Amino acid sequence: MLLPLSLRSRIILLIAAMGAVTLTGGGVMLWYTHQIEATLGNLVGKELVLYRAARDLESALANQKGYLTYYLVDGADKWLESLGQYREVFKNSLDRAGLLELDNNQEETLALIK
Repeated sequence: MLLPLSLRSRIILLIAAMGAVTLTGGGVMLWYTHQIEATLGNLVGKELVLYRAARDLESALANQKGYLTYYLVDGADKWLESLGQYREVFKNSLDRAGLLELDNNQEETLALIK
């Protein structure tokens, strides 16, 4: 049978076990923090670029709509010139969006917009 441990041995064993649990927990938290940081970095890096491309497309399209409305209201040719400029901005934004890494759903949506 096992010999009974002295009180001093049991206390030392408990303190060592608590230290091991604390160090293991700290190591796991460091690993987890590193994994989360890497995942968020990739996500933000990719998704932010896609969001900016979508925002540029939306802005160029909204500006085209606005200039067309201005032209219809007062018939001045300056609005058509501005409309042409924003049409080019939209085409350039569309071309830049086509160069990004897109999933299948995003590629289909971009094809519909084109």
